[in-house]
Amino acid sequence: STPEILVKFSSDLADDIKGIEDLFKVYDAANVESEIVIIGAALEKGDHSTLKLALSSEPSSEVSYQVSTVGAVPTKDPLETVPAGSIQDLMFASWNYLQIGNWRLAHVCTLCVNSHFSISSSTNMNTAQIFRQDGTLHPGPRKDYNGFDVGANTGPTYSLSGDSVQFGNLVVQVRDWRIRQIDATHLSVTHASGNVARIYRSDGTVHGRVNSFSGYSKPLGEPACAYLAESYLQIGDWRFSVYDATHLSVAHRDGYTSAIYRTDGTVHIMPHNRPRIDFNGWTMPTEEALMGSDEGCAPHDPPEPNVLQIGEDWKLAQMYDVNHFSFSARQQEGQSGNEAQTAMIFRNTGTIHPGPRFDYNAWGEVPTYSGSPPRFGARTLEIDHWRIRQIDDTHLSITHEDGNVARIFRSDGTVHGNVNNFSGYATAALGDPTCAFLTEGFVQLGDWRLAEFDDEHLTVSHRDGKTSAIYSRSGKVSYGPTTDYNAWNFGIGDILQGSAEGCVSISGASMDSQSVTSTPEILVKFSSDLADDIKGIEDLFKVYDAANVESEIVIIGAALEKGDHSTLKLALSSEPSSEVSYQVSTVGAVPTKDPLETVPAGSIQDLMFASWNYLQIGNWRLAHVCTLCVNSHFSISSSTNMNTAQIFRQDGTLHPGPRKDYNGFDVGANTGPTYSLSGDSVQFGNLVVQVRDWRIRQIDATHLSVTHASGNVSRIYRSDGTLHGKVNSYSGYQLALGEPACAYLAASYLQIGDWRIGAFDAYHLSVSHREGKTAAIYRGTDGSVLPGPQPNRDAWTIPEEDAIMGSKKGCETSSLSA
Repeated sequence: STPEILVKFSSDLADDIKGIEDLFKVYDAANVESEIVIIGAALEKGDHSTLKLALSSEPSSEVSYQVSTVGAVPTKDPLETVPAGSIQDLMFASWNYLQIGNWRLAHVCTLCVNSHFSISSSTNMNTAQIFRQDGTLHPGPRKDYNGFDVGANTGPTYSLSGDSVQFGNLVVQVRDWRIRQIDATHLSVTHASGNVARIYRSDGTVHGRVNSFSGYSKPLGEPACAYLAESYLQIGDWRFSVYDATHLSVAHRDGYTSAIYRTDGTVHIMPHNRPRIDFNGWTMPTEEALMGSDEGCAPHDPPEPNVLQIGEDWKLAQMYDVNHFSFSARQQEGQSGNEAQTAMIFRNTGTIHPGPRFDYNAWGEVPTYSGSPPRFGARTLEIDHWRIRQIDDTHLSITHEDGNVARIFRSDGTVHGNVNNFSGYATAALGDPTCAFLTEGFVQLGDWRLAEFDDEHLTVSHRDGKTSAIYSRSGKVSYGPTTDYNAWNFGIGDILQGSAEGCVSISGASMDSQSVTSTPEILVKFSSDLADDIKGIEDLFKVYDAANVESEIVIIGAALEKGDHSTLKLALSSEPSSEVSYQVSTVGAVPTKDPLETVPAGSIQDLMFASWNYLQIGNWRLAHVCTLCVNSHFSISSSTNMNTAQIFRQDGTLHPGPRKDYNGFDVGANTGPTYSLSGDSVQFGNLVVQVRDWRIRQIDATHLSVTHASGNVSRIYRSDGTLHGKVNSYSGYQLALGEPACAYLAASYLQIGDWRIGAFDAYHLSVSHREGKTAAIYRGTDGSVLPGPQPNRDAWTIPEEDAIMGSKKGCETSSLSA
């Protein structure tokens, strides 16, 4: 903190000269009276020809100062003195080193015959490498020739000429040493004599004394792409970088590291003839130039890195070559890039290679480069030879341009492997950016988001609520289906690249043909939640005959569906005819929850006549329930107290009541009844009825089963009144539906061959065989199940009724019981 002057003499001064500071004067050469007070003096350690004068204030570099003697100064020889009135101009010295963090590249050892240049650290004061002017190398670990050891004879030197460090064209000179990029491949460390002490090559190798690679073969030139930043020294395509607290590396921008110097004084070069790609300073952010110039740096050839950053901590990148693509995470706080974890590697062969692992990581290693940056297209992100694309309403795939699909994400939360029918290159054109964009926290591709969900996770989630994959910064991956870590509640914010146009549309418009309300209603489904409380929203829509646009049906009201703001209910003034083809269109832009997204005016959707996926028997429903569930569910439920008595699941398991969810009457609930737009929600066949993907079928004269389309049998009723579980040989899907025969719905019962499922009274639903045994009774009052054999509440005691759906044909022959 105290400014000091070093005064050099032609002979050693005497030891212990009392009041020596009073023998000198420091002043402005233009004004002798303007002195700077000398507050102390001492001979330089190990060099008594140098005197250090401590000053009371800092001399200004803009003023010309002089140092003079005001009395005779004794020398070691009593016959010699420095006479009073001796005058010397004050020069501002500069150290002959470049400091990069805790490292110095320094000219060292003033008194040495040969010139020395070293790479040394202040950590434990270790020297890792010494270059000598004769072109020889002297590696550490050692303690001498350290650029931080200012007091030592072998410590750093300084220059009085002001040119201790000079930058030029792809070169820096420190005293009489140059570090220069010789050509696109080589960087050398050269002494002014022309001797080359070290050559670094872009393939990660190092080489010795080949003087044709001298950095002195041409002048310095004007500074161009040669500069010192806080964390690195860049010379053209090379960086000397403080990679972390322990390592200084010399690396080329193409990705190979030629040398690593450690604070323990050791040097590490290419092991086992395999070039290193770790500790590469080109993975570090570009910093401002402190010295030199960052202008004139040629762009990489090719110029664009094949990497896209999502949020603060994740990168999608093509790594090493065109055949590998990875999801990699930033290193944790306090760690180096070599500790950054890679969660997943995708290969062009269609295989995946999960982490945790440290290689193929775009935070710790240099990605590949190409002629084009990452590009967005039609629900697609393309990074050089790879595409992430929404294939259809259900699937997102990661595909190599060879056609192999490394990963498929499905909207139900499941993931799948190499099925080339889902290739992102099936359509060769990338297309204009359409609902494909990057924000500060996620990439959206159609109905999918790859998002930095929090500080630890990258997730792949679908708009419908399911998350297919969760990648962790620890390098681990876990798969769905799950509703956790879903990024669809994130606002879009600023769009950094791509376009949100085309993201929101009308995905469906349906008329409930079984609606019990007096006012006809249309359910209009959107691909995103609409904004709340849109005034006059009914005026933004039009319902009309597709063959006659002028023939409108007046919309008399509109409201968002309870609990589902992606569905709008339009109330109509009159009932649309099922014999006419109608369309629903927007006549103005419809705001969504995110202000950056709107449903554009002119969006058109055909109106479908929907039908519910249930059979109603009195106050009971046998219903397919829960649209958003991963597994298909079928339930027996009552409107009495809204109790659910039985749930059948597609895996063949049973879940009895009493319970309130999965109720076929609870239309507004997520677990309520579903509907179909195809018109085949309920189909009757030969001794069978199918509701969506479930069948109730008489298998033989004795058995009735409830079966999912997967073949799993959830329940078997037997004519002796007993119940049985999952025996898949009794599957109702072993035979085709066939023509409707003795399978029909009446007002009070469903008859399937020799079986009736009947509303015995206001509180009980019975499953009975015609021979008199009841196998199960479901109670509406409390949602309980009474298993058989039961001798009472026989559904066959209900008087025969007309068929509402299905056919009685064939029942007169007693079906299979004859």
